[in-house]
Amino acid sequence: MDDPLLNLGAQPKHWNVCFSETGLAPWLDRLIPGKFKHVRAFGFVPLEGLWIFVDCNLMGLQVKAARDKSPAFDILARAWTADSEVVLVPHRERRRWLPGFYCAGTIGRLIGAPGGALLPSTLHRQCLESGGRPFDENTAAASCPTGRA
Repeated sequence: MDDPLLNLGAQPKHWNVCFSETGLAPWLDRLIPGKFKHVRAFGFVPLEGLWIFVDCNLMGLQVKAARDKSPAFDILARAWTADSEVVLVPHRERRRWLPGFYCAGTIGRLIGAPGGALLPSTLHRQCLESGGRPFDENTAAASCPTGRA
């Protein structure tokens, strides 16, 4: 089913999902199995010319916005992608209930990932298996529609 907001450009068509091998707390990293310990995402909203940045961590849910080609975008994009493997994932509408308030579940629901990943490494695998592509110069155009790749 087509989402009218997506078709209008009122929400991102693609998400840049950033997988990090470290999180905010080294003690927690040791408890999380798999290569990736944290995940966050950002995407471009064409109708408003805004980038939306989403992070769920020990400090709570953080949602930030920056105008395209602004200093704020540059700062946030560097922070979100630092030491991360970025996967470009098309937005999908999926409704599901998952318990908890944690990074993999929150970002999985945001991007409409298949399955109910509890861990960042599981979400990474699901993103790639469902059509996500590692970020490189070939995926930059879809991610950065204004040519800022």
